[in-house]
Amino acid sequence: VSARDLARPVPELAPGDTLAHAVEQLRQHRASLAVVRGADGGLTGLVSLDDLLARLMEPRRTP
Repeated sequence: VSARDLARPVPELAPGDTLAHAVEQLRQHRASLAVVRGADGGLTGLVSLDDLLARLMEPRRTP
């Protein structure tokens, strides 16, 4: 078995996607990482499920 045989597509997110949408996309794809792409299709970054969960657990700041 090769790594290619085991690989799955990585979900893609837009910079403006909500935290809830990002978590849902990772859940649906059974993935722990997603690629963030800008409007031009260029790579903006990567986001991990750990990053998203940490953000969800942060205490809310009031202005």
